[in-house]
Amino acid sequence: MMGRITVDGVVAQFSLKEDVHPDCWDKKSGRAKGKARAQIDLNRKIEQTQQSIRNIYARMVDTVGYVTAEQIKNELTGVVSKTA
Repeated sequence: MMGRITVDGVVAQFSLKEDVHPDCWDKKSGRAKGKARAQIDLNRKIEQTQQSIRNIYARMVDTVGYVTAEQIKNELTGVVSKTA
């Protein structure tokens, strides 16, 4: 499963390192369908990832004044910038 971050029209993609069967995926909501533990856990991980992205974005805007999708992705995935 892939995640996508878009800032000012620029996209950065990353892997959530999760798999979901296509029959268990709701494209419209961007969530797993069903009440099984696997779907509940996956949806929880998606929500936590989204909240982490919002937190990273807010912190970067407050401290740096600007942010890119790639910077958010790198912070989220633990990639250390060589220019920092």
